[in-house]
Amino acid sequence: MKSTVDVWVTRDAARTLAPPPRSIVGGDAAPVAVRTWVLGRPLQRRLEMGLVVDETTALRFSAAGKRQAIWERGVFPGAVVVLLLLVVGLETETFGARLDAVWTPLTALLLVGVLAGRAILPRLASPHHPRRDGRMVLIRDVDRQAAQDWAAVNPEGAIRLTARE
Repeated sequence: MKSTVDVWVTRDAARTLAPPPRSIVGGDAAPVAVRTWVLGRPLQRRLEMGLVVDETTALRFSAAGKRQAIWERGVFPGAVVVLLLLVVGLETETFGARLDAVWTPLTALLLVGVLAGRAILPRLASPHHPRRDGRMVLIRDVDRQAAQDWAAVNPEGAIRLTARE
């Protein structure tokens, strides 16, 4: 089994880093160069970075980016609108008793669905997918030699390597 490390990149440097010269997954010579989203919380500004990965991981990065976009542009705003309508309806008592009997369970179902979806989304992404962690970007399980080569081609201090626990 190959040795792996976690790679920490400053959020500001993530946009401008030179991509790694070899695949971060297995250390192979550059199979696929991709620009991928850094996964984060809703309402955070979108951040992209370039990585070199194998073809399977590139497809998982693409799928995760599409799911994140659907979440940010559709599900999350839609849930906010429905919750606002419920609050306004309850406060102004515009819903009749029959409609209120439909809205309350519907809202509870929507809330459970949104929370469950938000919990599941990160698990569907590749373990190598970059994720925000405060002011840093974390990439887990990077091939040790590829990470060292990547750090060497970028400014000192932009990339920090930590041993896997």
